[in-house]
Amino acid sequence: MKRYLIMTSDLRTWKPNQPMLFLGEWCRRYDLKRIWEVLDVVVADPFGVETTERNINANYVEAVADQLLNELVLTLNSYHETDHDLRYWQILLGHWIQRYVEIIFNRYSTLEKVFKNYEIMGVVAFDTFEFCFTSNDTSGILRDCREDIWNHSLYSEILNFLEIDNIELEKIKIEVDQTSKEKPKNKIVNKKLFILNLFGSFLSFFSRASDAVIVNSYLSKIEEVKLNIALGQVPQFWKKYEISEFSFSLNSRESLKLDDGKYSGFEKFVRLSLKKFIPKCYVEGYRELLEQANSTLFPKNPRFIFTSNNFDTDEIFKIWTANKIKLGTKYFVGQHGNNYGTLINYNNRPELKTSDIFLTWGWFDNNKKNIPGFLFKTIGQPKRRYQEKGGLLLIELL
Repeated sequence: MKRYLIMTSDLRTWKPNQPMLFLGEWCRRYDLKRIWEVLDVVVADPFGVETTERNINANYVEAVADQLLNELVLTLNSYHETDHDLRYWQILLGHWIQRYVEIIFNRYSTLEKVFKNYEIMGVVAFDTFEFCFTSNDTSGILRDCREDIWNHSLYSEILNFLEIDNIELEKIKIEVDQTSKEKPKNKIVNKKLFILNLFGSFLSFFSRASDAVIVNSYLSKIEEVKLNIALGQVPQFWKKYEISEFSFSLNSRESLKLDDGKYSGFEKFVRLSLKKFIPKCYVEGYRELLEQANSTLFPKNPRFIFTSNNFDTDEIFKIWTANKIKLGTKYFVGQHGNNYGTLINYNNRPELKTSDIFLTWGWFDNNKKNIPGFLFKTIGQPKRRYQEKGGLLLIELL
């Protein structure tokens, strides 16, 4: 039976008098149950949930992300008239490019599977011509990919690219308020954080140009103070620097095009779309970001840099670190969380690739750079009691 494809829970795109196919469970919101439970609706089978399929897809996404980053290095260097190497741009955009490729691949493959396995008579989609997918920083994609309008607009873009024949494509013009798209600013000042930042600014006067920079190590504050003292330096409490809000310009991004001539399908689409998604701080705001990084209170010539947290979405820290590495500073990263070694392709995480030494929570492999350590978060805490003859609950990933 032919059905209308529904890609969102927004009722404006539904065809209640026609048989419908929901693209996923997100369309079947619980608060709308009284509406959809009396309609002729089925939910499409999800994409990529089988273990074997997930492993194959993860390897494929990893390969595409690596290739895309290599291509992006040349494009961004040309755009900014720089000559930074792969490691530099991987520190800045490594995590973002992996998420970007993974999200686009999932949405693209979900639509492909639907058109392969179901008979679709038509789709109602929002007109996304003026929709902006671009966030200010690399953390934006983590928020945006959970938003209905963002996802629906992406599905609409993919539909336009696929040019499916013999279906009715109805577009609805809507006004999307994207003024609150960026990370909300906390207007309430946290007194504890304010005092800590004030104290940190005071301590920075005692920081020497060659002191090691230890930021969010996952050690407790007391243990971090001990580490600084052991290194013969005044302990520091480095704050996270907020970046400016940058303006988006699609015209200026035309030169960010990657060579898509030899590609087709998803690999062509992911390259064509890149200029619409790459964060503004590394395109329009790159020069200002550099200036902000150069004006921080961090030491000018640190003996080494160590973090267990700030390697992902802390833009000022990343660009400052990348530039210090080019001058010869060693970069050490501690394990962040317990998924290393259990998630598929954990070896491809940018922090493992870009650091000089990666300190683990005790595990080791054939990579000499990965040095066994301990669980940083529990050092110095009282020993926990347990029942020797008690049970053990293991919660595992599927």
